Formats: sequence, structure tokens, C-alpha cells
Amino acid sequence: MTSAMPRDYCARVPSPHESKPIEEARTTPGPPHPAHDAARDAAMRAIVELVPHFPELPPSRPQTDHLDALDAAFAHAIYESVLRRWLTLRCVVGSRLRQPFESLDPPVQAALLAGAAQMLLLDKVPVHAAVDTSVNWAKQNANPKAGALVNAVLRGVGRLMLERVPEWSNRQDEIPLSSGEALRLAEPILPFDPAERVAAATSHRTALVRRWAERFEPRKARLWAHHGLVAAPTLINARHASDLDEPLLIRHEDPFHRVFTGTRAQLSELLSRRQDLFVQDAAAARAVDSVMKLSPRLIVDACAGQGTKTRQLALTFPNARILATDVDEQRLITLRASVGKNVQVVRPEALDGLCAGKADLVLLDVPCSNSGVMARRLEARYRFDRAQLERLTAIQRDILALGERWCAPDGRILYSTCSLEPEENTDQVATMCAYGWRIETECFCAPTGQPGEPPTRYRDGAFSAVLRRS
Repeated sequence: MTSAMPRDYCARVPSPHESKPIEEARTTPGPPHPAHDAARDAAMRAIVELVPHFPELPPSRPQTDHLDALDAAFAHAIYESVLRRWLTLRCVVGSRLRQPFESLDPPVQAALLAGAAQMLLLDKVPVHAAVDTSVNWAKQNANPKAGALVNAVLRGVGRLMLERVPEWSNRQDEIPLSSGEALRLAEPILPFDPAERVAAATSHRTALVRRWAERFEPRKARLWAHHGLVAAPTLINARHASDLDEPLLIRHEDPFHRVFTGTRAQLSELLSRRQDLFVQDAAAARAVDSVMKLSPRLIVDACAGQGTKTRQLALTFPNARILATDVDEQRLITLRASVGKNVQVVRPEALDGLCAGKADLVLLDVPCSNSGVMARRLEARYRFDRAQLERLTAIQRDILALGERWCAPDGRILYSTCSLEPEENTDQVATMCAYGWRIETECFCAPTGQPGEPPTRYRDGAFSAVLRRS
């Protein structure tokens, strides 16, 4: 949703489209909360830490322990809006600048990104409050003259904002919103080139949008990029649940999944009480579902991560012995604390001695570009490039070679990614086939669920293939 704006920031122009003028679309805010300055400060302090690292954004969150619940939520909303729409905000702000955005001091960049995010993307935020706080913060954290620049740029952004229209049509004067609507601008500031325009509008790397358009088609590239604006819901795998009479779960389009509608605390309570329910996207679940008719005695989960598919394996094959590992030491600690009774967590170097040539099923849920889960992994959309893809595909080939070593002569390798890229999916499988393997099943799931659609339609993108020796 766009921010609600005072009338003096709302230019009105005739439009042939059905639209909602911003001043008429305002909702009545609740009781005013004292200033929210502490929340904005927490958000901008977190954002300024990211600026020097972009596009390689480190995992971080605003420090909100000192804030009440309302302010903490507001700080996180600003921060996530900037993280999700960094390139969009940079494009809009850059159109009001006389110098490259990247040449500005990090505190100035942070103030502009946070201010523009509140104005363009957050509902019920008064424009004057977003501008004034950003100006004062820049003065205090950069230099006094920075306040004048931030003031001029953000007021220029305010004058760009005209009205909301019902849907995004990829025009140069439209910014898509997570509500499914679009914000009509006073000028066509987005790039003329279609791939560059989609990338800027949805905050993805141009190289990623362009390759999607070339390898699939422009329509899919736009849909997948638009999908990245959705605040991904929490999906629960309920395939193994005996009873689903839970008030906080609603039915998903996938019959074995539910959408969780409660708070983080309520989710923790549910999962601690129900061992037959766990958080997992419907697309991610399909890899293990594709082998559920098998009867493996020894399973290796070689890239177990946080253990989601490990838990799925344990529930699907309760009589199997499962060896789970990961190269990350912290993840091994997490695995040991969360897996089922039929799972043994081991270090990677122990696998050769335990299962070489013996595993009936080897799950290789390999590290990948995450291009199918960019609505959840916001930083992935910024770091994607050819060098990263080449590095990841080399790692995937090495892991496949290890999987061959552990797999029994009549066993299967279950290869899985959360990527949409052929180099990480079908190309890797084709290479295995060239070395004496064959495909038993293969599944490509495109991401579904667009901004404004119900969470019951949401699904990540994923790929999996079951391989067996010829």
C-alpha cells in the first residue's frame, strides 16, 4: 500500500484508468503514536550498516529491544521495505538527484531510502513525518548540510506521487505495490528498456530479469519478478498430520499444506505441541514427496541445512535410518536439537565410512542461487550474477560426485534446488545422465501467487529430479 499523504503533496491529473486519488484513498489512522522517531532511528541505523555492503547484504535486523511493540513493528516494516525494494527506491530517489546515489555518504543513503520507503510503500505514514525525521537524522548522523539535500530530494519524491491504480501495467510512470495496485507517478522515471524497467520496478538485478526473459519468456520474467514483491506467508506441511482442527490454519491450494495466520509466538506454541506439523513451502515439499513410494533402509541427507527436509524424510520413512549432515557447524548444532529419533546427525567427513556405496536414497538439497525463493530470500535478488552462478554450479557438481559415491548400486539420488535456472537444474541432471544415470522423475515448480492475491495461492519456485544408475 502507498502512504497516506497530506493534500499539499497530492497532485491530481486526469487518468483514463480507474484509479484512487491518494488523498481520497486515505484511511483514518488510529490514535497517533508519539513521533515514532525512535523506530525510524532504529531502522535507519540498521540500513546504514547495509549500505557499504550492497549488493552483498549481510544478515541483520534493527535493534528494537528498547522499543515498545508498536515502534518495533514500525522499525521492522521500514527496514524490510527498504530491503525488499532497494533498487526501486534507488531509482526513484536517483531521479531527484544531481549526482550518483552511490556517491552519497552512507547515512545520507540510509535516510533517503528509509524516507522514500515510508512515503511510497507504507500506508498511513504522514509524508511530513517521514521527511522531517529523515532530514533531522541525516543532519545528526552525516553533517548539517546533508539535511538540505535529503529535504529537497524527499520533497521531490513527494511531488512525484499522483494516485493509485488497480494494477501494475509495467509503464515507465508506475511503481508496483505489494497490494497488487500500482502507484502512478508524475513523470516516466523508470527505464525505457523492458527488462531494465521490470528490474527497477520490482527491485531485481537486470541481469536476472533479462535471463529469465531470454530462457523462458518476457511474460514469465515479469510474473516472477512481480511475485518477489509478495510478503511470503508461513506455510505448514500437514501431509503427516492426523488432525487439522487448528483455528490458526487455513486451507492452501495444495491439499497437504495450510497457511498459518497467527503470531510468531503462536507458531512456536503450535510447532512445539504438534510434531506432525512443520514449516515448509509447498514447492519445497515436492522433492521428498516424489520418492515417498520407495522403501529405503538407509538415507543420506547430505545438505541438511536447518533440517526441514530431514524432518520430512523422518516422517515419510519412519523405519529408515537417516544420516544427516551439513558443512556448517552451527547448522549441525541446530539439527541435533530438532531431528527425529530415526535421524543420526554426523559430520560430513564421517559419511564415507558410514555409507559409501550403501545408501538407498541420497538427498542432495544443494546450495543454489535461490532464484525461486526471492520473495523470502530478499538478499538473493541483489547478489545474483554470472560469477555466482558459475561458483554454485561447480559446488553442485562436486556434491553430486559425492552423492554417487554414497549411493548403493540400485539406490537413488534425489537432487533438489530452490532455483529456476537451467544451469542449476536440468543441465546438472543432463550431465549425470551423460555419466551413466537416468531420470526416473523430474519436477519443476514455477513460483505462484502475485501481489494482491490470497496467501492460499502462494508457492515458491523449486526443482527436483530422481536419478538412478542405468
